[in-house]
Amino acid sequence: MPAACGKENNPVRLHTDLGPDPSAGSNELEFGVVIVQNAAARLLTVTEKRDPITPILLYLPFPPDDHTALARISDCLSDISTWMKALHLQLNRSKTELLVFPAKPTIHHSICIQTESLSLAPSKLARNLGVMIDDQLTFKDHVTSVARSCRFALLKIRKIRPYLTQHTTQLLVQAMLISRLDYCNALLTALPACAVKPLQMVQNAEAPLVFGQPKRSHVTPLFVELHWLPLAARIKSSSHCRLL
Repeated sequence: MPAACGKENNPVRLHTDLGPDPSAGSNELEFGVVIVQNAAARLLTVTEKRDPITPILLYLPFPPDDHTALARISDCLSDISTWMKALHLQLNRSKTELLVFPAKPTIHHSICIQTESLSLAPSKLARNLGVMIDDQLTFKDHVTSVARSCRFALLKIRKIRPYLTQHTTQLLVQAMLISRLDYCNALLTALPACAVKPLQMVQNAEAPLVFGQPKRSHVTPLFVELHWLPLAARIKSSSHCRLL
């Protein structure tokens, strides 16, 4: 796999052989990500990070009856391992994960990646940059995790609320809680309201805390005064911003 590597702060572009892309002339690995357009099914391999913010991701679309996908992804993993060794880096096998997203829930893939130094079986869940991705893309585990961490932070802020002004409390809530609700929330676009309800309940608990009101206070006028959008509107706004 030919590689062009610059200094540490420069983008790294690798040309790989993952098969033809119906909408582009070639597949590229830039900033550590192999980009292939979405298709009937998608294979995602998350490997060890080169640094705290640049994981290596391999995306491979393939139809259910494609028997060459395993060989192609195995060859690419071997090439990446060789490339990393040339840069005096090591592929972390314990943090390498495989996710398979079938085009339909009824489609089952018996996929197992085998290389000289690595054996991978599909996982049900993988974490990437703080986002928990499940193989059905329901994001149930991610929503649960975010809601749990927000409730914990909310409890800590509630304990010191008597010693804070309203403005200080608002800044603290926005920095510690609202930022968590907004992080990568475009991924929750098109999920049913019941799926993101735990996050909306967290936001509903934040507004009364800022104003020092009872937990069950009506939150709509509080949102207006704080200039906060409800969670569904925040998700929609984030998804629109990513499309611009």
